[in-house]
Amino acid sequence: ETITFQFYDSETDTIYDINEQYEFVSDMVFGNVTNSERFNITTSIDVSAECFAGWNWMSLNVTADDMSIDAVFSSLDDSAEFIKNQAFYADYYDGFGWFGTLTDIDNVSMYKLKMSEDALFSLTGMPAEVDQTVFDLGAGFNWIGYTPQSSLDIGTALANIPAGNAEFIKSQSFYSDYYDGFGWFGTLETMDPLLGYVISLSEATQFT
Repeated sequence: ETITFQFYDSETDTIYDINEQYEFVSDMVFGNVTNSERFNITTSIDVSAECFAGWNWMSLNVTADDMSIDAVFSSLDDSAEFIKNQAFYADYYDGFGWFGTLTDIDNVSMYKLKMSEDALFSLTGMPAEVDQTVFDLGAGFNWIGYTPQSSLDIGTALANIPAGNAEFIKSQSFYSDYYDGFGWFGTLETMDPLLGYVISLSEATQFT
C-alpha cells in the first residue's frame, strides 16, 4: 500500500497535502535522530462555491498568481453577467471576457456577482494571511470580504474592531446589530468563507 501524509495548520484551520509518498514495507524506517526525514508541503488549496442564478454576495480568501478578474472567475465560463464591489464594476461579454473599471480581485472586498445560471466557482491559491490582511474602512457602510479558511463566531471574527465602532452587519440573508456591553445580536451569528458582508461603522476603522 502507498502511505500518504497531510499537515494540519491550527492557526488557519487548513489541511495541506504532503508531496512525498512511500510504498509500505514491513518495519520500514525513514530518518533518525540526527538525520530527520523532511517533507515538502503543498501549501496551495482549492476553494469552491456554488453560485446561483441572480445575485451572489461573495469574497475571496486565497491569493493566486494571477488575480485579474478574468483569471479568478475563469471557472464560471459564460454563466456570469456582471460584478461590482463598492467602487468598481465589470460586465462579462461572450467571446471577450470581463470589461469595466473592476480589473483585479482582492481579499478585503465583497463582490456582488450576477449570474445568468447556476455554476460552480472554483480557484486554487495560497490561503490569505489573515493577520496581515488589513481592512481600512470608512465611517458608514462598507462592503467587506472574509479572509479565514473556516467559519467563526461573529464576535470572534470582528474582535479587533474597537468597541462601539461597529453598528450593524449583514450578509445576503442575515443581519446583526451591535450593542455596547453585550455584543452582536441578530440572525447573523457566524461569518463564513467565500461570503461577503456589508458592515456599518460609526467612525473610520482599521482592523484585521
